[in-house]
Amino acid sequence: MNDACGSGLCAGTAVPLPGDVGNGVGLSQSAGITTIAWNAAPGSTSSAVLRGLVGGLPVGPGGGDEVCLPTLAGQTSTTDAEVPATSAAFWYLVKGENSCGSGPYGFQESNGVPAAPRVSTTCP
Repeated sequence: MNDACGSGLCAGTAVPLPGDVGNGVGLSQSAGITTIAWNAAPGSTSSAVLRGLVGGLPVGPGGGDEVCLPTLAGQTSTTDAEVPATSAAFWYLVKGENSCGSGPYGFQESNGVPAAPRVSTTCP
């Protein structure tokens, strides 16, 4: 292939954007630390993890309750030491990234059918 990608710009045959992570995201807790683990999105070289408050739903486009958790290229798990306030809860979404851009944080649904991709300006 004749691909050259950098900073979201591609020349030659474009590298496809990563697919959806799907339902492969899992959470576990131990001693107040939440571990978030996921299946790598098809076509991704890194991931972004977005966290928000359940009371702040729907997701995006970015709000004061949304936080981008740090991840490294190739990583498929990270931890979160934050604890939500009493009677609150966090949600977590993961998207894949590669040299030509980012995949979705999943999709909004309309009558049970995936529709528009979820987006957030917190982890662009």
